[in-house]
Amino acid sequence: MNRENAKNPRATHFSSMEYIDNRDPKACVGQYRERLGRLLDAALTTLPTVKFNKHHPQHLAAICLYGTIFQSVSDSYRLMEEPANVAVPGIIRGLLESYADLCAVILDRDYPKKMLATFNEEQRKHLEDMLKSPRNPFHADVAARIDPVARLKDIRSELDNFRSQKIFPLSVYERFQIAGLGDLYRTVYWQLCLHAHNNIVALEQRHVRRTSGDDFEIDVFAENPSHELGMYYDTITATLIDSTRRLYSLVGFPMPDSFQRLLEEFEKFRAEATPILTT
Repeated sequence: MNRENAKNPRATHFSSMEYIDNRDPKACVGQYRERLGRLLDAALTTLPTVKFNKHHPQHLAAICLYGTIFQSVSDSYRLMEEPANVAVPGIIRGLLESYADLCAVILDRDYPKKMLATFNEEQRKHLEDMLKSPRNPFHADVAARIDPVARLKDIRSELDNFRSQKIFPLSVYERFQIAGLGDLYRTVYWQLCLHAHNNIVALEQRHVRRTSGDDFEIDVFAENPSHELGMYYDTITATLIDSTRRLYSLVGFPMPDSFQRLLEEFEKFRAEATPILTT
């Protein structure tokens, strides 16, 4: 899939396969990739025709979040063309945060304000640390261009104003909870965090290869196992599909028949693929 030209992202398509012809996990992963590529192309083709109110805070936040979701899925797709990669779990982790924010924006009209309050809270922490640690060389450039004392006063005032409206900064967990995705946070998101944060078990699985007895080798560019790639493809494809459905519903845009057919084909394939990649 060549995405250098966004107007024609896929010059060719793989052949269509209605069923999985064998129980080979690698073949199954290849079909996941084929179907995701088609969905990306269909969503990209349709997106310019989606109408929304750019002056409506809820619509504006939703379309921007969808743009981030789409780009994150597309970036992951391109990276997973390589047999070995380590960056994808971190990208998918951010993707799921964007997905949670999209779901929350649709469910809660005040959520854009909560997003801003959350950003202001992070700014408050940053500015307080800037004043507390003036010798920190990473603060020097910013501190030279702003008045951190005055800026901190403004940020605290903005936070007080939000609190008067019952608008409070959110933790990542609270963002998922508002979105109705607490189960996702405690499972898939948690697992992705193990990889993104370099958990020692994840590092061992990624790079340590047992040879004989207690001996082992370090493999820097080990291929990702098929079951792992399958989980990545399933997560990003399902996220793209549900995000598209939710956005279209919010702005009152009818799902194109061609895109709906691709969704139905994917769900049928997914039911066949899951047992192959989890056994």
